[in-house]
Amino acid sequence: MTFFFQKDFSSYNLVVKDSIGQYLAYVGPYTFETKNTSRILLPISVNQIEFQTLQSTPSQNQFTLFGLSLENGKPGYSTTLRVATELK
Repeated sequence: MTFFFQKDFSSYNLVVKDSIGQYLAYVGPYTFETKNTSRILLPISVNQIEFQTLQSTPSQNQFTLFGLSLENGKPGYSTTLRVATELK
């Protein structure tokens, strides 16, 4: 799963959970990946995921999601969702 979002000091962290609320992944704006892009590999196969923003420092006051790409590593399947969403 690849997230495309604004990554800077004012951006919230992003938590990915399964359908029963277990944390699957944590994405913060301070990673050393490509600017505005973070990729995660889910540890288990899931049918449903939930996203939650998380403020871990007082300077974090917004989250802008540009889109996300879902892939399962198998031939013939890829989904990309493009959105323009901003939380403040």
